Amino acid sequence: MKKTLVIMSALTAMTISNPAAAQGESETIGTSAYPISRGGVQEGCAIEFTHIATDLSYKGGAPVLLNGSFGPRIINGNLVLTFKLMMDDVVTGPDGQKTLKPSKPASVALYAANGKSNVKTQISAVDGEKPGSILTLYPFDEINGEVLGMIPGKHQLSISYNRAEGGQDVRFNVDLDVPRKPGNETVSDFMKCMRGMADQEAG
Repeated sequence: MKKTLVIMSALTAMTISNPAAAQGESETIGTSAYPISRGGVQEGCAIEFTHIATDLSYKGGAPVLLNGSFGPRIINGNLVLTFKLMMDDVVTGPDGQKTLKPSKPASVALYAANGKSNVKTQISAVDGEKPGSILTLYPFDEINGEVLGMIPGKHQLSISYNRAEGGQDVRFNVDLDVPRKPGNETVSDFMKCMRGMADQEAG
């Protein structure tokens, strides 16, 4: 409930109190990092985020709520990177009430500090478990290592989504210095998780 109130308050600020939202403003609501384990064995690390952006390319500057996760994971003995993005359009009814309408992206990409995307390295893309979500898989290669390097290097995830294949990308940056709750330190928590994962594999 508290998370929902924070999100709706941010939406109100962007779409009513702040005219600059029409110019493509976006805001990170919260981030966190945690280990992924199965049967007591760590098999990955993940960063989760909630972000609100304005979609000028497809929705005339209307806000869109973006929830996602990103990180390395061992799947069938192979180290890969996984990325999930769930997208909800924020729809304002005749009574002014805001509701969320799931809208699955057609494609997604992540970017390194030099602006290069990892889209050509994508292994697979499937529908996520929840409506409006897509789950993608990438190899742990040079470009995706650079994407991963954005976390300690820039304290950011740079992401784009597309609503139609061949259409214009909508790009946004997730600020990893915005914690989901007080006391969280997303970047340091993630790096600690990565070190634990490396130590486990070495041992």
